[in-house]
Amino acid sequence: MPVNDDKVKLYGELAKIDPFEFWDTNLIPENLSPELKKLKKRHWLYIIYPESAPEDWKEQLALTGVQFAVSPLHDRDLLVNGDLKKAHWHMIVIFDGPSTFLTAASFREITHGPYPKVCENLRGSFEYFTHKNDPDKAQYPSSDIELFNGFEIDLSAKDVQRIKKEAQEHENLKRMEFVNGMNRVQDCNKTLKEVYDEFMEIGSTEF
Repeated sequence: MPVNDDKVKLYGELAKIDPFEFWDTNLIPENLSPELKKLKKRHWLYIIYPESAPEDWKEQLALTGVQFAVSPLHDRDLLVNGDLKKAHWHMIVIFDGPSTFLTAASFREITHGPYPKVCENLRGSFEYFTHKNDPDKAQYPSSDIELFNGFEIDLSAKDVQRIKKEAQEHENLKRMEFVNGMNRVQDCNKTLKEVYDEFMEIGSTEF
């Protein structure tokens, strides 16, 4: 399948319009245009689908040593017609230095997802993980963002504080659920003991 040269020429413009407008998964590397072959960037964007990615794709990618961030699972996004989009993750990869499209695309062997796209706006792409700037879209908690291998982004102090607060609230909620669960177990054990004691008392009076 030959590459659409017009699409290649618009590559940079598309990146500015929509940071997650990904390439067709049928793009064949052997037919890359000269423009795409010589393209070298440090920041790249990916999309990963749970239905096609290996269960341990994050662990595999972490072993490469590359810095990357994974969004919460986007399972409530809608198409223009109102239909539910296929569940997916967004991912940002930061290489140590400028890397070619083919180098970035090699991670598809791990993710089994579409080809990557240049990340022209690191902060904007990271904020897209939760749709914080798109109130009309499904909102996702920043506490579900996963960072690997020292991934860092120049966040404002306010952003850092917000992420820490949400992460702490998420952790507190998990602890509360655990405590409530233990209380229910203890109440159940207490009830069982009372039933057992009553049963034994009845049994002792009959014999």
